[in-house]
Amino acid sequence: MTGRTILIAGAAGQDGRLLAGRMVAEGHRVIGLVRPERLGQPGLPCPCVAPALDDADAMAALVEALRPDRFFFLAAAHHSSEGPAQPEPDLQRAMVATNLLGVTAAIRAILRHAPACRLVYAGSSHMHRPGAHDRAVAAGDPRDPVNYYGLTKSWAMDAIRFARDHQGLAGSTAILFNHESPLRPESFLSRKLSVAAARIRAGLAEGVSVRNIGAQADWFDAEDAVDAMVRMAEADVPGDQVVGSGALTGVRDLAEAAFAAVGLDWSRHVTWDADITRPALYADTRRLRDELGWVPRRGLGDLMGRMVEADLARLSMERES
Repeated sequence: MTGRTILIAGAAGQDGRLLAGRMVAEGHRVIGLVRPERLGQPGLPCPCVAPALDDADAMAALVEALRPDRFFFLAAAHHSSEGPAQPEPDLQRAMVATNLLGVTAAIRAILRHAPACRLVYAGSSHMHRPGAHDRAVAAGDPRDPVNYYGLTKSWAMDAIRFARDHQGLAGSTAILFNHESPLRPESFLSRKLSVAAARIRAGLAEGVSVRNIGAQADWFDAEDAVDAMVRMAEADVPGDQVVGSGALTGVRDLAEAAFAAVGLDWSRHVTWDADITRPALYADTRRLRDELGWVPRRGLGDLMGRMVEADLARLSMERES
């Protein structure tokens, strides 16, 4: 894949930044689609524009002008996992506008103006609901969204599948589990723990509290998630894939890995409100491995260590400034 034109919706987010940086390094022409307030934001690895993603005419004009070879739709509106399952109406409208209408606008524009373009959509494990026991999720499993965010993601996945089956769209959905990096906001648990470990090692804090130390999830590296989506874009036949580590990790394991990176005993610094282990979902990645040769390249210990190192470096720069 050389010298192609690539559109990335959500280029200012974690996955978008990682993907844009990789594509620029490989020599591609990359254009990011971001919210207006993100234009000019430091650290963006590619030039960006700010169309309303749900504006079908604006999307059509952009695709017609650029004729992209690849379109990665990574933008999403979502609520915190700490929030209610049914968000307020304004956030529901934002989820529909970005997670669904933005995708349908992209599909329409590609089919009309760049039919050879390959579309990869960032779906979510929230399109599935845990049952009475821990369960692996495969790409063809029936969906039962766990919240409104997952519902809008599921609608978009159906729209892509319909366009692929009936209109010739080269479109795929990546059903992504929890993927982390130093670019995660501190509102995410992995980053909350990495920041806490760095601050405690630096003498700036004494402890951190988490909501439920017994929780578990399929956590893995965001760079591995990006690699999977790139492989999906290059696949001979488009199709949906589940992307994750393929295993469940407990919050205790995250905390232990984060604090071990700075030589500390996590149990001396982490407190919690609850210790409840409920059934959880994890990725069945056999299709992804067999069809596209994908395997995770970084384990949990390496991932959390890298995040803590990045937070230590940031704290050092803040002190110097």
